[in-house]
Amino acid sequence: MNTQAITKTEPRKMRTLIVDDQLIQREVLRLMLRHETDIEIVGISENGREAVASINKLNPDLVFMDVQMPELDGFGVVSEIGPARMPNFIFVTANDQLAEKASEVHAVDYLLKPCTRDRFQTALRRARAKFQSNLIGVSV
Repeated sequence: MNTQAITKTEPRKMRTLIVDDQLIQREVLRLMLRHETDIEIVGISENGREAVASINKLNPDLVFMDVQMPELDGFGVVSEIGPARMPNFIFVTANDQLAEKASEVHAVDYLLKPCTRDRFQTALRRARAKFQSNLIGVSV
């Protein structure tokens, strides 16, 4: 009898970057993501310039990004990276008046600070769906 070992491959984790100019907000996001078994935090950036460098270097699948940051805001990051290279991203901000603009640049979601756990999970579900569709080459 010929027996071959069957290996089960783990699903690929979403490589995630956190970008916020406020330490407390970066930590809140890190803590909210820590129990998500399909998320791997690959970096944390303090501003838009660092975010551009981190995206180029780390090639994350998902970015949680503040909109309003000194020097280069979240929209500036998206513009500098360019639509073809920009990973899926979720804007996280205290400004509720930029949601329409976020939609125009194809943000996966737009979370208002402070967000509830339920609202955060909704954003993650949307990001997971986009991630899975990107893996199999289907547009969502």
